[in-house]
Amino acid sequence: MSLTYILPLLGVVQGVIIIVVILQRKVSHPLKLANRFFAAFTAILTIATLGLILDSVNFKQLTATQSLLLYTLPFHFIMFLGPVLWLYGRSLFEKDFKWSSRIYRHFYLGILDIVPFLTGYMLVIPYNLNWLSTKELHPVFHFVGNYNHYIDIVRFVSVTIYISIIWRSLPRWKKMADQRTFRWFKNLLIGVTIIDCIWAPYLVVYVSPWQAQLIHWVDYFPVYYPIVALIYYLGIRLMTQNQPLRPSQFAADEMSQHIALLRQKLHEEKLYRQTNLKLEQLSEQTGITTKQISFILNHHFKKGFNDFINEYRIQEAIDQMNENALKNTTMEGIALDVGFSSRSTFYRAFKKVTGESPTAYLKK
Repeated sequence: MSLTYILPLLGVVQGVIIIVVILQRKVSHPLKLANRFFAAFTAILTIATLGLILDSVNFKQLTATQSLLLYTLPFHFIMFLGPVLWLYGRSLFEKDFKWSSRIYRHFYLGILDIVPFLTGYMLVIPYNLNWLSTKELHPVFHFVGNYNHYIDIVRFVSVTIYISIIWRSLPRWKKMADQRTFRWFKNLLIGVTIIDCIWAPYLVVYVSPWQAQLIHWVDYFPVYYPIVALIYYLGIRLMTQNQPLRPSQFAADEMSQHIALLRQKLHEEKLYRQTNLKLEQLSEQTGITTKQISFILNHHFKKGFNDFINEYRIQEAIDQMNENALKNTTMEGIALDVGFSSRSTFYRAFKKVTGESPTAYLKK
């Protein structure tokens, strides 16, 4: 392998490391979906770069079966790049975003990326049964080569459309998240946009009568080197700023303000008294995004949402018990008053917070 391919090879290794680290990292629930989309985005770039490296393989040293399988493997899942990046943005910024069956339609065009693979797979068995000769496989290689060139036009159009949609969504998304997360995603989008612009001239080459000569002269390195550079950028951000593993992280002063606001709302307005209070409801009443609240609870208070709210409820229940409120009501009445939906739920939460049951607490 020549020195020309060393940089892409290192980019592939870097991409695999990023994917493994992201998928292995334990994060709060709202970040899991975003991290999965980001891992998929990195995988698409990494697999495409691996395809470039394998293009340098000397097919003459392989058997016809090996050549057919290698030549038709679907290394170019670029049709998925636009939808995955768009969904990554939505999962980062839109607090109500959830995976649904309607999302699958954004990936239907991706079927076009696996046509060469299906073609090669269907011909392997007939060839090994001697139903096809090596000479009869040559048109298949020719078809796959031409197919990948012309389908690249569809890939480019798909990616460009999604990039345009994302740029149009940025002003709205900017209002939904902290500035660090927004800057991170915008820089990522700029990188993809630059690659898309470099890719555009190749569409002219594909329809040119001198296609073979131009491709041989230019090759695909002007496109793939920026992709490799983007992979390295992702790795550097991963190591230096812990991005994008914790995309909802925000500045310390901003987090302090949100913590103070949460405490104020819970202490003064006693929002915890609302039975079956949800994260989304607390977000609406405080103006803090669900992702930011989850980040605060997980990384500052080291608690889940229910445990955090129940501590406020139990503390008020204890205050009422100390004030002899049981003279005028029952234990179940106190439980309902502070926000629990049933006596049994109250007893479990009380024991979890204090280490003893309400009855044992009263006997002290």
